[in-house]
Amino acid sequence: MKTKELKQYNLPSDRILVGSIEAKPYFLIFLALIIGFVLVFFFNRMYGISLIFMGFGCLAFLPRRVLMEFTTDYVILFNKANQSNCILIYYEDIESWSYINGFLEDEVVIELVDGSTQRIECFSKNKIERLLGLYAKGKQKQVRKKK
Repeated sequence: MKTKELKQYNLPSDRILVGSIEAKPYFLIFLALIIGFVLVFFFNRMYGISLIFMGFGCLAFLPRRVLMEFTTDYVILFNKANQSNCILIYYEDIESWSYINGFLEDEVVIELVDGSTQRIECFSKNKIERLLGLYAKGKQKQVRKKK
């Protein structure tokens, strides 16, 4: 089994990313900005200006935090508490994976061939299912929603 836990500075420098999952919801922020500009020009200026300030505030002050990075050979899970630690999981070491929808948070659960389990909170179901479905083909396990 080639999967290992390591520091972020020890990651392969020649890796080519095919996708990544971040905690900052860029789509929602840009949607709020667009709605804010529409409100300013066509409807209620006060609500529009508030949305614009909120959107720019989120872009400027919310930290950019990468949760997962995907390459053609492996996926990297970054530690929530200590961003410098990460787990490099080769697709061949994945026994099964599942995306669990929760009430407040969703999570990805990856079971490895050695019996260990890795969990990470996530927010992008379609992107994760597309990328893990492409590289860890046939290993998705269907689970019910968690409570």
